Amino acid sequence: MDAFAECLGRIRRADGYHTDAGAWVTTEAGMVPDSQGIVIGLVVGKQERATDRAVVRTHRLTSVGVILKLHADIDDAIEQQDRILSDLDRALDPTQKFRFPRGYQFPEFQTMEPAPVQQGAGWTGVVVVYSSHIPIHPAAG
Repeated sequence: MDAFAECLGRIRRADGYHTDAGAWVTTEAGMVPDSQGIVIGLVVGKQERATDRAVVRTHRLTSVGVILKLHADIDDAIEQQDRILSDLDRALDPTQKFRFPRGYQFPEFQTMEPAPVQQGAGWTGVVVVYSSHIPIHPAAG
């Protein structure tokens, strides 16, 4: 999770992204204050048997949910979502210079869906799921 957070923490306007969402990456997605502008929350989803036969005994296929929550008026919610999703796609593009730890597969996009939001909440959100083969027993640091 630390590598995932570090990768997404690079999302800054100063580095050519559309937003500064990288300033607020957390693994405590349920603890995000409503006053925060844009937040990226990370949650581990399910783990399954590896689908790559070469690593079936040493790795698990792990899904990671990226929860994007941003304050937006109803008028610009779609535009705001497009910006942050573009930033997320760019940050998690395997051709970027960021490298995950040895033995970890670069995350692959699986799904994206809007987060359920009550009308008039003043925020919008999406949940994007990535998957990666990660070692069952990560090497000690």
